[in-house]
Amino acid sequence: MRSASGIDQSAIPRHQASLAAAEQAFSDRAQRVGLRAAFREFGREDAMNMSEGPSIAIGLDAITAHLPEGETTSPLRWRTERSYAASSGDLGVSIGTIHANGPAPEGRPATIPFFTIWRRDGPDQPWRYIAE
Repeated sequence: MRSASGIDQSAIPRHQASLAAAEQAFSDRAQRVGLRAAFREFGREDAMNMSEGPSIAIGLDAITAHLPEGETTSPLRWRTERSYAASSGDLGVSIGTIHANGPAPEGRPATIPFFTIWRRDGPDQPWRYIAE
């Protein structure tokens, strides 16, 4: 169903579901190959991340620099609680909660809210994160 502005509103739930599935696949993959490998697989080369300190890491090398090499499991898991996507299916955001896979490190909370901005080159292409 197209709105008066030509936007296909019926496509939005499908794009939101595929975006949530991509975020879940990202977390699931991290459980098998570790955070470093998963972040490299699911990110765009020009992605940015705000997780380490006050600065912003730009690019996959910078984003994964502080993550351990050779890790085969993740200390974290996460899932989307809400997702939003453009009717074009090329841009979206997922919002959810990160959980520790075990006791949280001392001084750290057991759960942390997150958001991820995702982009893809077309509705038939894979989602890749561009900002976290």
